Amino acid sequence: MFYSILTLSKMPERRGHFSEIKRSIPGISQRMLTATLRNLERYGILQREIFAKLDPMKEIGVWIVGNWSTIRSSRTEFDNRLRLGK
Repeated sequence: MFYSILTLSKMPERRGHFSEIKRSIPGISQRMLTATLRNLERYGILQREIFAKLDPMKEIGVWIVGNWSTIRSSRTEFDNRLRLGK
């Protein structure tokens, strides 16, 4: 659960490569990040897209790509309520 929350907080606003996400989370192993991303994908929070180019490239996009500002405002609202003890 910890890595799921941490991973989501480090996700780029649009989409990002696995290696970018891994670099943004100090100390996470490739195995743990893979398991975390698969779990988030399983629950419909993330959507993985595979693009065929010269070298296959995997990009991971948040399923709510167009609504990232909504997530931020909801997270801020939740943090404020938590801080106030409500």
